[in-house]
Amino acid sequence: MDRPDMPILIGEKGKKVGYVIFLFLILVFLGLRFFYIEADFPQDITRSGALYTDEGWYSNGAVAFALSGNWYIPGDFNPSVNLPVVSLIQTAVFSVFGASLDTARMTVAVSFCLPVFLVYFLVRHFSDRVTAGLVAGLLSTNYILFSFSRLAILDIPALTIALSAITVTAINPKGKSRTFFALSTLLFAVALLAKSAVLILFPVYLLTLVTGKGWSLKEKLIYGFTALIIVGVLVGGYNYYARSIFPEDYRLFTQLNFSGRISRDLSTIAGDLVGGAKRVLRLEPALVLLSFIFSWRQWRRSPDFRRDPLVRISVLWVVGHLIVMSMTSYHPPRYFIALSIPMTILLVQVGMDLRKKASGSVRTLLPLIMIFLLVGWNGYRVVDYMVKPFYSLHFMCEDVNRIISEDRTAGGSSVLIGHMANTVGLATGLPTINSLYGTQSLSWKMAEYAPQHYISLGEEEAKKIWKRTLG
Repeated sequence: MDRPDMPILIGEKGKKVGYVIFLFLILVFLGLRFFYIEADFPQDITRSGALYTDEGWYSNGAVAFALSGNWYIPGDFNPSVNLPVVSLIQTAVFSVFGASLDTARMTVAVSFCLPVFLVYFLVRHFSDRVTAGLVAGLLSTNYILFSFSRLAILDIPALTIALSAITVTAINPKGKSRTFFALSTLLFAVALLAKSAVLILFPVYLLTLVTGKGWSLKEKLIYGFTALIIVGVLVGGYNYYARSIFPEDYRLFTQLNFSGRISRDLSTIAGDLVGGAKRVLRLEPALVLLSFIFSWRQWRRSPDFRRDPLVRISVLWVVGHLIVMSMTSYHPPRYFIALSIPMTILLVQVGMDLRKKASGSVRTLLPLIMIFLLVGWNGYRVVDYMVKPFYSLHFMCEDVNRIISEDRTAGGSSVLIGHMANTVGLATGLPTINSLYGTQSLSWKMAEYAPQHYISLGEEEAKKIWKRTLG
C-alpha cells in the first residue's frame, strides 16, 4: 500500500502563487535566448568547425532565393534537395523579415519554445501540472539547449515537428479520431524531411500512439502498421521525386551524410555506442548521471514507476537514440541534445514518484532537491553567458563584407567562395559558393562564378580541398 502524501507545509494559495512564479521564470528564460542573438556560440561546449559552416549550408537555398529568386545553385552544395522543410520555412520568414543570420537564428529560437510547451502538454496528459511544470522548468533553463537553440541548425525545428506529431497522437481522444491520426502521421513525415535523424523518434511515436487508448493487440498492430505505411509512402515518395529531378545533388548529400558514416561491423558499432555514451556524458554530466542513477534505482524498486507511460516512452527514447547513434561514427554534440528531454522527464518522474510515497525524509526528497539545484545551476550559466557575450563571428562577417564591398566598387566580383562562405553570406547577404562540397569541381565553380575572394577555416580545410581536387 502506498504511503500517505507528505504533510502540506504551505497552503493551496501559496502553492498557486509558487506555481505562477515558476511559470514566469520559465517564460523569462525562454525569452532570454532572443537577446544578443548574433553573439558567438559558448566556447565551453564544442570547438567544432560546424559552428561556422552548418548555419550557412542549410540556409543556403533560402538565402539564394532571397537574393536571386532561385533556391537552386547549379554545381554547388544544395542540401535543400534532400531536406526541404526548414529551407521552406526560412524562405517564408526571410520574405517577411529579410535574409540574415539574426533572422535565421530567431526562427530556430522560436521553434525551440514550442517543444517546451509541447513537452509540457505531453507530460500533463499523462501526469499532473506540477510534474509538467518541473520538466518545462528544467528544459527552459538547460544551458546546452539554450546554446543550440540560438544556432540556425536543422535539429531544433525537426525536433519541434516530431514532438508535435507525438503530442497530437498522445492527446487523440481514445485514439479514435482519424483527423488526429492523419495529422500526426503527416507531421512525422514532415519532420523526417526536415532532418532524417528524427527517425530515431519513430518508435517513440508508435509507443505513444498505442499507449493509454484501451486498444486490443489487433488494433495496436493495425494503427501501428498504418502509420508506418503512411509515413513511408510520404517520405519515400518525396525522396523518389527529389532523386529523379536532382540525381547528382541527391546522391552527393546521401554520400556525405549516410554512406560514409554508417558502421557495418559489430566491433565498430560497439565502439561507436561507447563513444556516443561518452559524448552524452561530457555534454550534460549532471543531468545524465542523476537521471541514470535515480531512474535505475526507482525502476528496480517501484512497479508503479515501471508501468508509468512517460517512463516507458522516455526509456525507449534514450535507448533507441543510443542504439541508432552506435550505427554511425559521426557524433557531433547537436545529435545528442534531444536526449535532454527524456532524461529530464525521467529525473522529474523519479522525484514525483518518491514524493507520492515519501515520509518526508531528505533521502526521498533528494531527486527533487537535485532538480531545483540543476535549474539554479543552469540558470546561472545562462545568465553568466548573457552578461558577457562575444561577437567574433559577427565582426568577422562585417569585415569580410566591407572588404568585398570596396572591391566591388572598384569593379571586382562580389561572389565569395569557401567552406564557411555560406555562413558569411547568410550574415551579410553576399552571394557565395562552397569550395569543398558540390556536384561540380572547384575549377568548374571558379570558371562559372568567377569569385574574387576566398575565405577559409584554416589549414585543415585547405588540405581537404587539395585532396579532393587531386582525387
